[in-house]
Order: sequence, then C-alpha cells, then structure tokens
Amino acid sequence: MGTASLVIGIIAIIFGFIPVVNYFVLLPAILGLILGIIDISIKVKQNKPKSESICGVVLNGLAIFVIAAWTIAIALMISSSGEQIQRLQLIVQDQLTRMERQSASYISDLESSSAKEKNEEE
Repeated sequence: MGTASLVIGIIAIIFGFIPVVNYFVLLPAILGLILGIIDISIKVKQNKPKSESICGVVLNGLAIFVIAAWTIAIALMISSSGEQIQRLQLIVQDQLTRMERQSASYISDLESSSAKEKNEEE
C-alpha cells in the first residue's frame, strides 16, 4: 500500500499543476493519502520501514493543496475579471453617449448652416 500511495502521489502532484485536469486526480490523491496513512499505521505496529508511505502521504497532501490553490486562484481571477468587464461596459456606454451628443451637435450645426445658406440664396 505504501508503494501505491507513492505512485499515486507522484502522478497526482504532476497532474495537479494542470488546470481542469487536476480535478480528475483529486479523488486518486485522496485515496493515495488514505492508503499511505493506513500503511504507516500498519508498519508502525510491525516495526518496519515506512519511508515509502510517508513520501506517498506527503506527495498526496501536496497534490491536494496544489489543486485547492489552483481552484482558489482561478476563482479569484474569474471574479476580478467580472468586475473589470462591468467597468469596461460603463466606459463604453459613456463614450457612446458622448459620441451621440457630439454627432447630434454636429448634425444640428450642419442643418443650421444649410438653412442659413438657403436663406441667403433667396
């Protein structure tokens, strides 16, 4: 069980750094953590070396931590990007309003100048 925990831990820590893929190794990482803990408790009773089990527990624990950190980081990026999108929408709306006012002013100036030219011709 110690070897299985170690192998699962190695795989989980490698794939734990890849967003989206890391969610597929979360369950095996938890399983590897449990296997490692069980193997440590068995080997303590039998007075055998437990280095593989300890490495497996550490790697699986790190993999779970990395997956949690990626999840938090992605959630923060998504929430902050939503706020930025709202700010950009307000800026674009403000610019469109200014452009509408300027074009309306320009059109009224053109109409008044063309009306003056007609009056002068008559």
